[in-house]
Amino acid sequence: MLSYEMAKRLKDAGWDQTKTESGCYQDEGYGNHPGVGLGGSYDGYAACPSLEQLLDAIEVAGFKSWSLETDGDGNYYMDFMAYIPGTVKQYRGVGKTPIDAIAEAWIALQETLEIEKTDTR
Repeated sequence: MLSYEMAKRLKDAGWDQTKTESGCYQDEGYGNHPGVGLGGSYDGYAACPSLEQLLDAIEVAGFKSWSLETDGDGNYYMDFMAYIPGTVKQYRGVGKTPIDAIAEAWIALQETLEIEKTDTR
């Protein structure tokens, strides 16, 4: 399960707070809080997506080729390639758990997509 800090980072990076099925945090306490934060309007609310939801979000964005590996020292790495017009970029998420690594990769993708939207060259 994601920590509150990671769930909050996902929220800040744009994770849809209304479509998470696996529970949420409310002021750092985990549980199901029906009606709280729908649409992400409550500051202390952070949806906690499942590993499957994170992978689906990456695949829906068009990135179906990815790998998840461990280095044997307790670190996980999630890598995937993104074909953005005119370039190919590699994304890597690193974490102490598989879900943290995948969440980090999703956040990195969102940051790049935001830069692409604002790039006026």
